[in-house]
Amino acid sequence: LFTLHKFRNLDLRFEKNKERLIDGLVKAIFVYDDYIKIFLTFDDTPITLPASEEFENMVVCNMTEYHKAMLETIRFSAERDVLYVLGDIVDIGPDPVGLIGDMSLRLNVFPVAGEHDYLAARMLTGYEKMQADMAAGKSPDPAFAAELTAWIKDGGEPTLSGYRALDKDMQEGVIDYLTDMPLYEEVNVSGTEYLLLHAGIYDFTPDVDLDWLEPEDFFSEPLDPTAKYFENKTIIVGHTPTSEANGGADRIFYGNGTIFMDCGIGRGGRLACLRLEDGKEFYV
Repeated sequence: LFTLHKFRNLDLRFEKNKERLIDGLVKAIFVYDDYIKIFLTFDDTPITLPASEEFENMVVCNMTEYHKAMLETIRFSAERDVLYVLGDIVDIGPDPVGLIGDMSLRLNVFPVAGEHDYLAARMLTGYEKMQADMAAGKSPDPAFAAELTAWIKDGGEPTLSGYRALDKDMQEGVIDYLTDMPLYEEVNVSGTEYLLLHAGIYDFTPDVDLDWLEPEDFFSEPLDPTAKYFENKTIIVGHTPTSEANGGADRIFYGNGTIFMDCGIGRGGRLACLRLEDGKEFYV
């Protein structure tokens, strides 16, 4: 169920990785005058791609239980669209593990890690170690046990409960999915450069090398909506509620070369989605 997302880690600058991706996923391709039909190794239903229609790039803050409503609202197409999710897909909503399962099967949905996702990966990994220690007659680490209890009380309970209900293979898949989530994505749409993050960049400088930053550097310092970070790149983030900058309105907020997407779905607000091709906004 969760194994397909591992292909995202391949560096496609190398021809051998391109071949590995195609060999692993594609069974057959048929090209016609006005469409392309692709048969995948894991699905009997082919994907049909219009030969003349371009992909649409969508960005959503997080998904929670409203993800299906949003996918219907934007008429999300597995053949045409790409969706980027700006983190915190766990610890919010009633079935975060089910959401992970859904997202992992969608090869055109790309998550960016939020602090809740990063913490959940660490807690679930530690939980497995604690279970193994206890089975071997060892006492659990008191510091981790206290941290695990705090996480459960602070919203982690649905994540842990959903995780415990899975078999071992699927549990491993959940941890792999959370652990493999990148800390940022860079996207070029119609000549415009976008940097997709969850919250911000700690101690930012214009020449920062994002690959050298620690995970906490992307979570600990939210963007300043009045600051200009890049001259030729727009940063899109979640995390910071837009109502703080919008005077109480749960709408997408446009800063100085920045776009804020968190419209408060986790506290009674709305889930927002932005289409990068034309700037159209969607809400549920």
